[in-house]
Amino acid sequence: MRPISILKEIPREWWTKVDNPPPGYNYRTVTEIAGYPVETLLDGGASVSSVTEELVVGAINLARKRGIHPRDENFPIAQFERWPVRETVTGVARGAIVELIGAAVLPNPSQGPLIWARPQTRFRTIHLAAEPD
Repeated sequence: MRPISILKEIPREWWTKVDNPPPGYNYRTVTEIAGYPVETLLDGGASVSSVTEELVVGAINLARKRGIHPRDENFPIAQFERWPVRETVTGVARGAIVELIGAAVLPNPSQGPLIWARPQTRFRTIHLAAEPD
C-alpha cells in the first residue's frame, strides 16, 4: 500500500455517509430592539456583527407604530451609515456572499455599530462579533 498525501485519496468505501450537522451556536442571549426580544448570537470568531434587513425594518415599523420618531432617544437605531465602496461578507449564510446595505448603529454607543445584511440568511437574529478589549 502506498501512502496517501490528501484525504481525497482515501477509498470511497472508507467513508460513512451521514446527515449534515444541524447549525448551532454555543453562546446565545436575548437582547431587545424597540422593546421586542431578539435572539442574539455571541460569536467570538466573527469579524463583523450583523443583523438581517428584515429585523431592522421590523424594529423601525414597530417604533413608528408606537409613535417613536427617529430623533427620539427611544428609537431603535441611533444612526444609519453607508460606505463609499460596496461591502460584502461571507459566513453569515452557508456558501453565500452577502452584500451589506450599511450600518445600523445602536443607541448605546458601547455596543458599537451593527452591520445589516440582506435577509437571505436563515437566522432572523442579531449576530454579534466579540471584540477584544
